[in-house]
Amino acid sequence: MAPGGLVISIQPVVTIIIILLFFVEFGYAHAQEQDIVNNNASALTEKGNALYDLGKYEEAITYYDKVLAINPQHFSALISKGIALNDLGRYNGSIGYFDKALAIDPNNVLALFYKGVSLSNLGQFNESMGYYNRALAINPNHVEALNNKGIVLSDLGKYEEAITYYDKVLAINPNHVFALNNKGIALIDLGRFNESIGYFDKALAIDPNNIDIISTKGAALGDSGRYEEAIGYYDKALTIDPNNVNALNNKGADLTKLGKYEEAITYYNKVLVIDPNNALALRNKGLTEDHLGR
Repeated sequence: MAPGGLVISIQPVVTIIIILLFFVEFGYAHAQEQDIVNNNASALTEKGNALYDLGKYEEAITYYDKVLAINPQHFSALISKGIALNDLGRYNGSIGYFDKALAIDPNNVLALFYKGVSLSNLGQFNESMGYYNRALAINPNHVEALNNKGIVLSDLGKYEEAITYYDKVLAINPNHVFALNNKGIALIDLGRFNESIGYFDKALAIDPNNIDIISTKGAALGDSGRYEEAIGYYDKALTIDPNNVNALNNKGADLTKLGKYEEAITYYNKVLVIDPNNALALRNKGLTEDHLGR
């Protein structure tokens, strides 16, 4: 009984306090549960990334799938699975995951770039160019997008324009091996063989055992009529990888040009053991046999 004869009930206050405590505890428990889920997703993504770095793409995908089972919109897992699928040659599948990522963040440069990569791998060069352009509109100094746009332009036969993009990469990073190599290849396509050799030399000064660049320098030397020098580079490439089809084919071609037909045929035959349907080796072997009157 309160002063003045008023009766005061404290029950509703207690009830309210109990309800509030319940929601506080429930909210805290839910937050803890969500933290555990998020931490599990992060741990699974990191495990997948570690497997990816080891080249175990299929196994990495199983971990990205576990993340996406927890959270179908986990952005990093969507991107990572798309990249892994691209590296496995499953380009259409990879594009689906980049599209899911872009539905969440339409201006994500990484998703735009990698969708461009997958489209390019499918031979859809004009479409891929659109995605590289979108990525570059957001980040004009994205060196890989610049380099890949140059590759697409080369694939479309626009070699001079391609070189302008390789030059943009090299202005940002003068030691970008792929841009140096790609500029050299574009120069070969333009018939500027001696100039191209200088770019292969710069690339090899950075990465001296890069078999593709070694073999391509050989091709540039061969195209400029320096067949013996070219063969020296093919031999160097074949020391690293005796089954390198490009080096074997190119060595055969330059031996043919030197009139060493029988020896040239042995190199075409080596290609055909590795790849029985290799069109270039079949063609070159046929032409070389014609020289021998077979």
